[in-house]
Amino acid sequence: MDFLLIAGLWLDGSAWDAVVPHLRALGHQAVPVWLPGQGAPPATATLADQHAAVLAAVDAAASSVVVVGHSAACTLAWMAADARPDKVARVAMIGGFPSGDGEVYADSFELADGVMPFPGWGPFDGPDSADLDEQQRRRIAGAAIPVPAAVAKGVVHLRDERRFDVPLTLICPEFSPAQAREWIDGGEVPELSKARHIDYADIESGHWPMFTRPAELAGLLAGAALPDRRPSPASRSASPLKRAPYTIRPLDASTWDAFAELVERNNGIYGGCWCVAFHSAYQRGISDPRTLKEQLVRAGHAHAALVFDEKGLAQGWCQYGSSDELRLRHGREYRKDPPPPARWRITCVFVDNRHRGQGIARAGLEGALAQIAAAGGGLVEAISETTTGREAQSRFLFSATVELFEQYGFARGRQVGKHAWIVSRDIDQA
Repeated sequence: MDFLLIAGLWLDGSAWDAVVPHLRALGHQAVPVWLPGQGAPPATATLADQHAAVLAAVDAAASSVVVVGHSAACTLAWMAADARPDKVARVAMIGGFPSGDGEVYADSFELADGVMPFPGWGPFDGPDSADLDEQQRRRIAGAAIPVPAAVAKGVVHLRDERRFDVPLTLICPEFSPAQAREWIDGGEVPELSKARHIDYADIESGHWPMFTRPAELAGLLAGAALPDRRPSPASRSASPLKRAPYTIRPLDASTWDAFAELVERNNGIYGGCWCVAFHSAYQRGISDPRTLKEQLVRAGHAHAALVFDEKGLAQGWCQYGSSDELRLRHGREYRKDPPPPARWRITCVFVDNRHRGQGIARAGLEGALAQIAAAGGGLVEAISETTTGREAQSRFLFSATVELFEQYGFARGRQVGKHAWIVSRDIDQA
């Protein structure tokens, strides 16, 4: 999937420099849009010029695109959906909401000498900037580009009602998904009150997560793109479809308690496994798998992407690790004709039994791939099962499905069981 990335006021395309490698590592094309008047000529650009630049990027893509808008540029992303509803597969909005037809693009800050200069950090004191350190603040302020008045005071034009059918992901940094829902349901964001498909995603950051949490932001964007969840015309209704947002965190000492609570909630997992059976350090018949797992986690020898719901409860994970840390199932058959050595293995994907079928396995796999990319990338392998043409009980699919891995660019290698295949993929370093 192609992502078009549009930064907000005062920023140019380089604002996405830390996000682009993570998206590419997850198998996507990422194209920052350099806006006229904000890093691209002319310096005296208008809102129409910026709109045209975004549409040119949409039209240049070989297939459908996800258009990502940050802050004020959420309006530019929404204008793209209005102008190209058949080409824009999804809009993602980060920390902002779109203006409506006939409204001014951005009028929250004063103009001076024909431009809207960066106002300093005073107006953003609090949650907006709490996660920015002094070096980041100096870098952002030093690179800030005054926005031409003809952009800031430009009038938004929206004409095609089909924009309300374009799926939307609202990524909530300095405000919560619950607050966003309240504003939208209360009519404070008229454009989104009419949208027919909204997903909410939480990210623990201030207003500029591309600088402070680029890997997590990329993971959320990738999750919005796969699969294409555009509803069929027959299933569309007047009220938005709102899915639970998920946050991905690594399994480590800081998240051990949340992991342990999830395992205990599910009776120890598969009769008390505690997700240690694939660890090289595990020996059959061990009397205390919980203690072993905790020791491995705290020593940095156990890795997983934990999936948290909007209430902060862990609801699933995707376990991964080095080939020294983890064994694969069907090991005897695997060793008969081993594939090229892989740096990483994915061995277990678990979802709380009351939350299956809600995209948690997918979110966990995305999180694991992002964490692998951040750790240097390399060849990743797994042994998973095919489900096409048969009914498979979800509780036995503890290594996910071949079909899911294939959606993330994995290729089948050799069959090692009745339904089991080796799958692998190279992940670029983030």
